[in-house]
Amino acid sequence: MTTLYLGKAGVLEGFVQVVLKYLSVQPKIEYIDDLPEESKACLLKLSPTKTLPLLKVKDSLITGVFPILNYLISSEPEETKKCLLGCDQLEISQNEMFLNYIMSSICPITNEIFLNLKGKKMFNKAVLDEAVKDLIEELDALNSRLKFRTFLLAHSAMLCDIFLACTI
Repeated sequence: MTTLYLGKAGVLEGFVQVVLKYLSVQPKIEYIDDLPEESKACLLKLSPTKTLPLLKVKDSLITGVFPILNYLISSEPEETKKCLLGCDQLEISQNEMFLNYIMSSICPITNEIFLNLKGKKMFNKAVLDEAVKDLIEELDALNSRLKFRTFLLAHSAMLCDIFLACTI
């Protein structure tokens, strides 16, 4: 039995759930917020990186959004793998490049905005204004790339495109 442990609210959790809709492999999903405190603590102790999301496959554990999705996508038909990850090593590497860029440059900004606006963090107008300014700069750079194309890399949505859409 494969079980995926997720938090309830966040860009990464939403991204994982969107991608799962395209996959034939459907792990059982458990929300860590719904577990008793003792179970949460035990689960995080077992996690190799002490983080979520966490995928339990038999007696093994995988943490991190991209390692988990890569594992789940690896059992999909070849066409699905190529569509989401890339057709050759260059496209796969470029897809990973954009995933890393979105994760390191855009996610922190959108998370800051989300936490500020949803009251999950003490509201700070100066921080919010700076985050919005930073997001506009990042989106301008992406807009330049997308000026004459529909998707970041290929002719259809890949994992990096789905992640970008979920992030913004």
